[in-house]
Amino acid sequence: MAGINRDGSTNFTFTQLLRKARILKASGYTEGERHELFNRGLVGVAARPKQLSREEAIALAEGKFWETLSARERAEFQLSQDRLSMPFDVFHQALEDALGRPVYTHELGLNRDGLIAELLGQREAPSLDEIIALIPAEKRLLVQVSPAGD
Repeated sequence: MAGINRDGSTNFTFTQLLRKARILKASGYTEGERHELFNRGLVGVAARPKQLSREEAIALAEGKFWETLSARERAEFQLSQDRLSMPFDVFHQALEDALGRPVYTHELGLNRDGLIAELLGQREAPSLDEIIALIPAEKRLLVQVSPAGD
């Protein structure tokens, strides 16, 4: 598995290195900062990128930068930013594709850290009960539908 070895060296494939370089460039770091983070293997959500200004997020969205990124790259980049820099439906679909499961919109607001940990392979996907439990009890309304004829 590609990543950072105990001695600090990396064993990333060429494709992974290109992906990391694209994410770092879009994350707002200076060239020197990108070089340091790239060499340390800290990219995407693990790198805690600088937050985009409103103007930068709009410029990225208007430039459709996400079109060159894979679903995982889109999910990593957008989860690391507070401001949306691609259409929500593009981000939402990318996150579902990257995680391999449906992602409910309330998870984005109530479990962002959990989604990041799941994307990084640091935790398992939550159960439906855990996803529902994210919604405050006073705002939860569940309807059980029985089959016709019951």
